Amino acid sequence: MKNRNQPGLFDHQERVQKLDRLKDPLVSIGESIDFEAFRPVLESATLQKSYAKGGRPPFDRVMLLKALILQRLYDLSDDQLEFQINDRISFMRFLGLQLSDKVPDAKTFWHYREQLVKTGVIDQLFVMFKDRLKDNGYMVQGGKIVDASLVRVKVQRNSKAENDRIKNDEMPEGWSESKRRQKDVDARWTRKHGKNHFGYKNHVKVNAKTKIIENFEVTPANVHDSQVVLELVEETDAGCTLYGDTAYDGKDIRKGLRRRKVGSRIQKRSSRHVKLTAHQKGANKYKARTRCRVEHVFASIRNRARNASIKVVSLARVTAVITLDNLIYNIGRALYLDRIQWRSVPECQ
Repeated sequence: MKNRNQPGLFDHQERVQKLDRLKDPLVSIGESIDFEAFRPVLESATLQKSYAKGGRPPFDRVMLLKALILQRLYDLSDDQLEFQINDRISFMRFLGLQLSDKVPDAKTFWHYREQLVKTGVIDQLFVMFKDRLKDNGYMVQGGKIVDASLVRVKVQRNSKAENDRIKNDEMPEGWSESKRRQKDVDARWTRKHGKNHFGYKNHVKVNAKTKIIENFEVTPANVHDSQVVLELVEETDAGCTLYGDTAYDGKDIRKGLRRRKVGSRIQKRSSRHVKLTAHQKGANKYKARTRCRVEHVFASIRNRARNASIKVVSLARVTAVITLDNLIYNIGRALYLDRIQWRSVPECQ
């Protein structure tokens, strides 16, 4: 067969060089993001204090975090993540693994993710990276935008009686503890645009200029957007302006923003008895030019995950996955801003 060569000593090196010529996207992530900055937090929360009694040495904690990032980037299950790391040179290089190194198995990834959930470390990682972006000027210029996006999970096939008990925070009759652990009792149904959705909501506050996610909250899908908005506003937002769609139009929200010294550019909502004036319609259209930028954020997250549903259960686990998705989005956004050599102007609008 033509184009087949004898194995050589430098085959692996030549293949890596070819990946560089083809512009492996993982290279820019590995070179631009200082993952080692996360090591102290990860090791203090997920490693035992002593291994004096022996046992297999633990896998590198930063490498496991980068593996979970690969999992969300390419929408992989734990089993597929293990297979793809063994199979793909680009994955191994991103994780700093050689062909002779042992690759963690699927259970190791599951256990490590559970550690991140129970210790709350994943939230600390998001805050740490956000603070770094703030130091680099990515969250100074412009106003703030709030919005929420539905996050689908696997629909639970429960009876009406079981759902009634779940809503009352009670264990359905006949459920064993093992069955309870496999059921998502935190997700809820909601209706949007005439369609029913089951899952959660990712409420975010985004910088209007850089489209960096500055803060977020995860709730069941039946929680209205307006119930979370004041929790997203921080002390550092004083003096800036908040953009939002008509879901956030309410007297209580506007009063809360005034107490926090945050300007309101929330779109006005009409009703059956109160119609918008021509001036209000024009103002809504003007505000929408900025507010719509948050849709780009949600589209980026959904496209990366191929709009697939999240496969874990419980609010805590789903929150960890969404936190990782938001962190990955910020990483990608920071790389883009660096590439276009974006420069900030320290003022709010």
